[in-house]
Amino acid sequence: GTFSISHNTGSIFLAKTMDFETQSVYHLNITAKDNGRPPRSSTMSVVIQVRDFNDNPPSFPPGDVFKSIMENIPVGTSVLTINAQDPDADINGELQYCIAQQIPRGNHFVIRASD
Repeated sequence: GTFSISHNTGSIFLAKTMDFETQSVYHLNITAKDNGRPPRSSTMSVVIQVRDFNDNPPSFPPGDVFKSIMENIPVGTSVLTINAQDPDADINGELQYCIAQQIPRGNHFVIRASD
């Protein structure tokens, strides 16, 4: 399994790697048993929550995007919406976009914050 336990101390150890996007919660049932005659035991439940680490980059759908627009559209008109996905949770999966390069150079296109 993903976890192991020391038979002598009860310390729980990670036995293999975890991935938040695959499994974010683990439920363990832990039993303690004495060496008496007859042996007695007790069981408790342990819940381990995995916190997300920013281990995935955003990704775009495959392929380039080509868009044809009329030359006389008004300045400020939205011409295209690009969507990337990031499987990380919370702030690790929140995306911001920027134009890294425009050819030809200039400020012909801008990215505006969403409303």
